[in-house]
Order: sequence, then C-alpha cells, then structure tokens
Amino acid sequence: MGRQRKITLSDLDPRTMWCECGIPVPVIDKDVVSVKCCLCLNQMHLIPKSYTADLDVIEKEIEEEKERKRLGKRGRPKIVPDKDVEEKPKRKRGRPRKEESEMKDNIVKQVVKKTATKSVENRGRKPSVGGKVLSFIQESKGDVKFNDILSVYSGERDRLGKRGTDEIEKRNCLSTLYIMKRDGKIREVSPKTIYSAI
Repeated sequence: MGRQRKITLSDLDPRTMWCECGIPVPVIDKDVVSVKCCLCLNQMHLIPKSYTADLDVIEKEIEEEKERKRLGKRGRPKIVPDKDVEEKPKRKRGRPRKEESEMKDNIVKQVVKKTATKSVENRGRKPSVGGKVLSFIQESKGDVKFNDILSVYSGERDRLGKRGTDEIEKRNCLSTLYIMKRDGKIREVSPKTIYSAI
C-alpha cells in the first residue's frame, strides 16, 4: 500500500445544478448526477409572493392593535411611569417598637364600660332572659323540672319578640342552663331534666 494522493482544487469540478423545484444547488463533485435542495429534503415549500404580501398586512394590523392598547380612553396615551424614577420605599406594617422606658411613660389606662343587665345586644339572647330563668329557679323551693324552666324561658322570649320554633327554644334553654351550671349559679340534679338552686 502506498500513500494516498491528496485531492487538489484543480481536480474538483465546481458547478451549479438545479433542483426539481427550481432552486440552484452548488456542487463540487464530478460524480453527482441529480440534486435536491434543503427544502425538498425536508418536504417544505416556499411561500408565494402573494402570501408574503398578506403577511405584511397581518403584521401591520397586529402593530395597530398594540398601539390601540397603549392608548387610553378617547385615544389619549396612557400615563406610564418612568422606570428611571426611584420608587418610594414601602412602609412596614405595624407600629415601630418603643423602648421599655418610653413605653412605661406612655401607659394609657383603658376604661371598660360594663353593659347594663337589660341592654340589647346585637346577636344572641338578651341577658334579661337568663336573669328571669335564674330568679325563677332560685325562688322555687326544691327541684325544678326542665319543662317548667322552658315555659318561663319561652314566655320571656315571646315577650321580647324573639321566640323561635320549639326545637330552637329547647336547645337555647339547655344552652343557658349549661352556662349557669358551669358558672356555679345552679345545680343539675338529673342531666337535662331536673335543676335546683345552690
């Protein structure tokens, strides 16, 4: 085996061949008989000039739409703040912490107003209903049945114009009695049936 001879430029035959679609393809080899361009190899087609004109119109419409969005009402340009202008620093929420000595000097006493016993509240039962039930239990000697307490409770609610259905009245009355028992105002002899004063 001998050395292979290097191919020089004079040995090549540079020429231009034409693809089936009509696009010129530069070729440097003598043995090439037919060629295909990149578009034919990838099964792509050139857009005719009539379509390119349509594309220009579409692009122009898109630009006009963008311009319309930039404008505000009545065709006036919207005010866009400059990016170069420094933004104001955001305030942190909450009050800044004071030193202990400063806090001791500025102690403010809060006055708590006690609501009257017969005052009207925004929601729930009026306090007068509970007072009426408690006084009924304390005045009656011995044990009191739940049905008697319920009739007093419902009568007071009816007088105030707050009476509901029988189920609601029973549930609310049991709730009131539970709170009184928890606070130590009455004693429950039999669960949800018999109560007595302490």
